[in-house]
Amino acid sequence: MARRPTDEMVRISARVPRGQDGFWQIILKLDACGNWGVPDVEARTNVERGTVKDFVLRLVKGGVARHVGERQAKSRRNVWVQLYRLNARPAETPRFDRAGNRLPEPTIQTLWRTMKMVKIFSVAELADLASTADRRVSTTTAGRYVTHLHRAGIIVSDSKPGVAATYRLVRDLGARAPIILKTLSLYDPNAQEIVGQAEAREVQP
Repeated sequence: MARRPTDEMVRISARVPRGQDGFWQIILKLDACGNWGVPDVEARTNVERGTVKDFVLRLVKGGVARHVGERQAKSRRNVWVQLYRLNARPAETPRFDRAGNRLPEPTIQTLWRTMKMVKIFSVAELADLASTADRRVSTTTAGRYVTHLHRAGIIVSDSKPGVAATYRLVRDLGARAPIILKTLSLYDPNAQEIVGQAEAREVQP
């Protein structure tokens, strides 16, 4: 008699955080139509208004966006929504600290861009190529990201016995790096299905 597998395969519908890349894409679309405010961005995300406001204020500090006026809130009297327009529309998400100083791109974006350029690499080579004088990428961080991409079939291993494993990119998903998510969900073993909607959070490698 065949043994029953210990894992059950189920479908998950999860709320995925938009993050700064998502905020920026929303803002680009809103700005193409005119003035916009933080509530307009928030309404198209699943995050708190404070998180969106923090990103917008960083854009203002960095000179990418400017304050252009205000409008009365639709839901509350005597409440005014601050309005903004963009001064620049770069394709890549602009990232600033709260003082308006530009931040380096996320580590996974650097790793992903490096993979796309070199195509074939070992973990040590990837970490070295993705490092700069200002920021070193550890082999541990590179290795964790490689592991996730390998499990998903985005890269494949060309390793041989006794030789350090090398990897090859076989699925170029686009310019933006795949993000690692941790999903919190409730599973019903009786019906063998996820109950309710799962919540996904981004984690770093």
